[in-house]
Amino acid sequence: MVSLTGKVIILNSPPNTGKDSIANAICNIHTHTKHRQFKDKLYEITAMLFNRNLLSFKHAANDRVLKETPSENLTVPSKEFHKITALTKSNRAFTIAEGCTLSGDYNVPISPREALIYTSEIVIKPRFGDKYFGLAAADSIRNDRNGSVFSDGGFQEELSPIVDVVGEENVYIVQFTRGDKLNFLGDSRDWLEPYGNINLIQTTNDGTIDEVVDYILSQIKQ
Repeated sequence: MVSLTGKVIILNSPPNTGKDSIANAICNIHTHTKHRQFKDKLYEITAMLFNRNLLSFKHAANDRVLKETPSENLTVPSKEFHKITALTKSNRAFTIAEGCTLSGDYNVPISPREALIYTSEIVIKPRFGDKYFGLAAADSIRNDRNGSVFSDGGFQEELSPIVDVVGEENVYIVQFTRGDKLNFLGDSRDWLEPYGNINLIQTTNDGTIDEVVDYILSQIKQ
């Protein structure tokens, strides 16, 4: 079996294509390898910003239904809401009454996924730089060389901090689609562009999880 020691796998695919399931399956085979997310730090900051319990927020943000459901516990001013929809290329509208589209300065309920996008792209990165969450992720693996699988790759600027820790040759970007999930519409992430000696693996997740995991692991170099 191939060793993942010192290696970082970054799963880079559109929403709802099975990234978490694939990451968990890899870590079940390689028990010393950790399933990580670039947004681990983002969860903490978002929960704090919206004054929510971290565990309950993470649960909602990872539930297939709840993560897309606007909540009265997560609200932003209307002008900020429009920034979110511009980032996600979403046409989601909010109404304060039937047939009355929101206008002016109102608080708008947003979904946990939108709350994460708001915190990352509107609050943190403009103030602290595009590499903020990449640097936090790099710190999490700096003293752990057992291997990591990040299940939420999609921001180019988060790549170089990881490369700086483990080296280009030990980074594997895995890109895949699933069914009609072919693009990042409704998401602020996108396809990563590997550079230098970074490894690129491209496949689909149209079969079983075991099949795609077996293929990914078969492409990892000793």
